[in-house]
Amino acid sequence: MVYLNMRIREDVRQIAGFGNDHIRLPIDEEQMWDEEGNKKTRAFGLLHEAVGWALEFDLRLIVDLHIIRSHYFNEPFLLTHHQASWTHIRDYSGPVKYPGLSVDPADLEGLPQELVTRIGHHNRVYTKVSMEGMIMIPLNYAMEHNLPLYCGEWGCLPAVDPEMRLQWYADMREILEKLEIA
Repeated sequence: MVYLNMRIREDVRQIAGFGNDHIRLPIDEEQMWDEEGNKKTRAFGLLHEAVGWALEFDLRLIVDLHIIRSHYFNEPFLLTHHQASWTHIRDYSGPVKYPGLSVDPADLEGLPQELVTRIGHHNRVYTKVSMEGMIMIPLNYAMEHNLPLYCGEWGCLPAVDPEMRLQWYADMREILEKLEIA
């Protein structure tokens, strides 16, 4: 437990080092209270630790109790989660591309059919325009229900070409700013 907490503290330090000014901490009611409405001591302890880390690294902390419409965006998944150990595509170590078709079909030759099928579920052409269209879905929902929209989770793992990764970040930031999504 101590190692895990120190690892998370290091992640918060790194987030601040990237120049971010806040972090989002999504929590659900059942994580914080038991069925009788009693506080879960361990959960509140972790919440207090997160507040402490945010203060330590001069970050604002958004505790997301799902009062606002919160959305995450992880497309193109084959790019943003390339080689992520917790995903169903973790065994693909070939090249990925952005913008454009995420994985060239020629790069799938010789791979197990099951992996090719998993990759196929995500393999499409992604551009700034197509991603903006995807983000319009939760934005339209939020607007129809008179809710603010917060894109609390978006990012790309560093396992991809830095130039593509930076292009994706630039496109995402431009989209979110254009649509006035926090």
